[in-house]
Amino acid sequence: MHTRRMLPVLLMLLCATAVCRAQAPAEFTPPGPNVALHKPYTLEPGPNYGDCSIDRDRTLLTDGVYTQGHFWVQKTTVGWVHRHPVAITIDLGRVEAISGVSYSTAAGSADVAWPSGILLMVSDDNDRWTVLGDLIELANKQGAPPERPYRTHRFVTGELQAYGRYLALVVDQPPYMVVDEVEVYGGKPEWLTLPMTGKQVSMKPLEYCRDMTMQDSITARLRTDLDEIVGRIEGAGLSDAAGTQLRARAEALRAEIQPIASVPEDFTTVLPLNDLHTRIYALHAPVLRAQGHPPLVVWKSHRYDPLQPLDAPAQPPTAPPALRERMMRNERRAETLNLTNSTDGPLAAELRVTGLGARSRLVALREVLPTDTLQRTPITAAILPPETQADRLRLTIPAGMTRQVWVDLDSRDIPAGTYRAALAVDGPGADAVTVSLTVRVSELAMPDEFDIAIGGWDETNNKGGYEVTAENMMPLIANLREHGVNMPWSNPQVMPTPGEYDAEGNMTAPPDFTSWDEWVARWEGARCWGLFPNVGDNFAGEPVGTPRFDKMVGAWVTAWVEHAAGQGIEPGQIMVLLVDEARTDAHDQRVIAWAKALHAAQPEVVIWNDPIHKEPETVAPEFYEQSDVLCPNTIRFLELGQTYQDFFVARQQEGSELWFYCCSGPTKLLDPASYYRAQFWLNLKYGGGGSLYWAFGDEAGGSWNAYLQTRTQYSPLFLSPTTVTDGKHMEAIREGAQDYEYFRLLRERVTELEAAGVKSELLAEANALLVSGPERVVGIMGREKMMWAVDKDRQIMDVMRLRALDMLEKLSEL
Repeated sequence: MHTRRMLPVLLMLLCATAVCRAQAPAEFTPPGPNVALHKPYTLEPGPNYGDCSIDRDRTLLTDGVYTQGHFWVQKTTVGWVHRHPVAITIDLGRVEAISGVSYSTAAGSADVAWPSGILLMVSDDNDRWTVLGDLIELANKQGAPPERPYRTHRFVTGELQAYGRYLALVVDQPPYMVVDEVEVYGGKPEWLTLPMTGKQVSMKPLEYCRDMTMQDSITARLRTDLDEIVGRIEGAGLSDAAGTQLRARAEALRAEIQPIASVPEDFTTVLPLNDLHTRIYALHAPVLRAQGHPPLVVWKSHRYDPLQPLDAPAQPPTAPPALRERMMRNERRAETLNLTNSTDGPLAAELRVTGLGARSRLVALREVLPTDTLQRTPITAAILPPETQADRLRLTIPAGMTRQVWVDLDSRDIPAGTYRAALAVDGPGADAVTVSLTVRVSELAMPDEFDIAIGGWDETNNKGGYEVTAENMMPLIANLREHGVNMPWSNPQVMPTPGEYDAEGNMTAPPDFTSWDEWVARWEGARCWGLFPNVGDNFAGEPVGTPRFDKMVGAWVTAWVEHAAGQGIEPGQIMVLLVDEARTDAHDQRVIAWAKALHAAQPEVVIWNDPIHKEPETVAPEFYEQSDVLCPNTIRFLELGQTYQDFFVARQQEGSELWFYCCSGPTKLLDPASYYRAQFWLNLKYGGGGSLYWAFGDEAGGSWNAYLQTRTQYSPLFLSPTTVTDGKHMEAIREGAQDYEYFRLLRERVTELEAAGVKSELLAEANALLVSGPERVVGIMGREKMMWAVDKDRQIMDVMRLRALDMLEKLSEL
């Protein structure tokens, strides 16, 4: 479900008529013979970009043959996607003198960039290594390739004076990396007796590179935050002497920012990162005080507004904030409070909710942690579980920093009424602050089950995929279901096996349902089941399109449907994505052949398609005739304009359901409101029935040390191998689903009253709101607005939701 799959098509269009061969700078002459020619090598991690070669024999990169034609569709090149860095380690067979290296790649279009670094390392024994430098830095002395347009390029150097049996290139080229050829140039034999220059390390190249990435990220974070604070000294109202003193402290701290001897194994990217970072943040405290802030500042921002660790009100608050919420019974909503510490040391704050008595379960207080990202843009999104006594919270706010509290509101089992409480915030050396909290719970109730399909390619089948493990799988499933997810998605491993067939295509042995049964048990009671078999051009060896193929597939799906019936699953709950993001005629024809065979035997089984054709009207009509659900990519749907949108609406009118999915990333930098929550409003606008997201379990290696993520992350949660922690992006999904229910209930009520012949001006107002509400919300969506850092009206969904609640309450009296 990745946008990466559009890459070959885009680049073919850009370079379809060109003959592309990687070129070194014109003035470069190899300083020696290619001693890597036909030598073996290893690749870590292994290549995974299927339109290139997977290079199982590990021969392509040193065969001496440069690719003619387009890189991205050639089996003579080797590719990776969303995996970085990559270590290419060549065994030269013996210790060789080395004078240079050449690395052939391509970039310049479709969001493909040149490598940001290629670390060169050599070793005699594949154990102890010497760092030679960065090939990109060395090569660019002769001129860097332009960022655009598309072109091939060889990064080369002849400036080395080294030796070794093993040469490693650690390449950082996210998200796409395709390489054609690597050459290593021999040097002078007398170099073999000279001492080697360069840093000596005992770590493997990939391990060393990751350690250096961590070191660079840590020091960059510290320097960036120190620079930010120094920039705030001017204009803070400090005296000249105080300003001079702070700047001197800042320079002393800057001198301490050095690579650390080793990164602790339990290191996380929760901010602050270490003791030095804590002391850097503390430099902000005098600035806050100079601006007039009290020791503990209690203030409010929208729960989905981005919050940085150094954020604070421009002016000291004149009064405590007030929290107000209106909601249905059986619903979850939230508010937030921000706490800023302007003292010179850590402040142990305590929050207590009073005044609710027996209804105290209405409120739970939860700390929101600030974390850094791989892109070094801090976010405040990880929501910790509440304490045992949920209406109390103790948290420590480092000096100069802001921490956030998630005020979780849960009206399940809470009677209708207006509830008023006080939220007391206290800390040593700070005046206590009392925040008023008012929650009005409507007589109307949120349904127990959402009427829209919600899913996210969780891959919680078998042993799991991506960052889903045996230890965190069941907590993940529980978390997803708690947030309204009702459509699990499997990878191909869960599909029933084909079974066995005779020469006429009659089933002689049934499929094996073991993996399916295990998955169904984990998600018992799901609304529907999303399956991705990733079908090919045959079934159990029988080519697609033959009468025997149709008969075999029909017998197989019938056995599956009959088996599922015994588990209480109807055929219409089984939704099959045959080819992911179909975009070529070959894809379309494969879908058509399989779908016709499945539908002929079991017409109620759902063929679920997520096509990404740029011109869908050119696609074979049978593709759409066989599509029970069409699920366009949200961002493409919005940016390709009215004609594209009208096409899918027309297919909807012809009988296909219309759903929406999104798969942009990194999702931690995307807006919980405009990217996650608002997609439900897009469904409202177009009568859609599903909201899906790539991908609940894909966290690029893990959430808690983002500096080690090896690809783009996509999960709205915070995952470790053993734990699952809530995130604001996941909360936004649940809120969006509840928003959807408000408008669905309103539409049902209007229809009911109109059918009964009721005449009221309220009906006209309600019908207008059913159109204008989703329309206004969709206005904050799109590629240019999906980033969290982009300003937008995040309150619009709250405003429209509450208007719908007002209208529902009024219409309930008619």
